[in-house]
Amino acid sequence: VQLPLQQQGDAGAVEGYFLMGYLGSAVAKSRENAGLSRRQLSAEAGLSPSYVARLERGEVEPSVSVFASLTRVLGWSASDIDVTMRLHWSEIHKTKGS
Repeated sequence: VQLPLQQQGDAGAVEGYFLMGYLGSAVAKSRENAGLSRRQLSAEAGLSPSYVARLERGEVEPSVSVFASLTRVLGWSASDIDVTMRLHWSEIHKTKGS
């Protein structure tokens, strides 16, 4: 599974907040690509639909157990997450001039 990359809109964004937004966007895009509604993803991951909505908007940071549930339901592998996050992290630093 290829995790979807998100474009950075604000080069001055705090990295942690930006990564939460990226994760939320990746969850939303992967959910849509899998043909799942927010309610279906919520039920399969054992989460409330409102929590998933907040996660997709980058408003909450998931715990390790929530993240594990999401990766299971969305079919993400550790290598998918590692490669995508490394690419995304390098884009953050390239934009910031680091």
